[in-house]
Amino acid sequence: MLVNEPGHYTIHMSQGGSFSLMFTWKDSNGDLVDLTSCSGKLPIFKKIKIPTAPFESLELAYTFETSPGSGMTLGDSAGTILLEATADDTAGFEWEDAVYDLYITFTGGDVTRLLDGHVVLAARLGG
Repeated sequence: MLVNEPGHYTIHMSQGGSFSLMFTWKDSNGDLVDLTSCSGKLPIFKKIKIPTAPFESLELAYTFETSPGSGMTLGDSAGTILLEATADDTAGFEWEDAVYDLYITFTGGDVTRLLDGHVVLAARLGG
């Protein structure tokens, strides 16, 4: 299932709080996309301001993926993509602005960039 243009979605997280977000992928006919035997990856890159340059740099901050214990679960024929992070994981998140891409890899090797967007982090104010 190839997508010509990725969708855009802003992810909201709370620093130090548990995080869970589920997407359901449907094709242009409204049918669920079967993700059986697929793998997925969602790297988050924090933007680093460079004071002496007119541009920003990106630094890998966190990655959700379908390897065991890596925070991403695909729902096979249900077409779901579940992202989860523990409160301990998110406690270590520190960024003002971050961006992500969500990639799904099919068994034949085709890779689809399904979503992209910003990750907004609500900073923890106290212990």
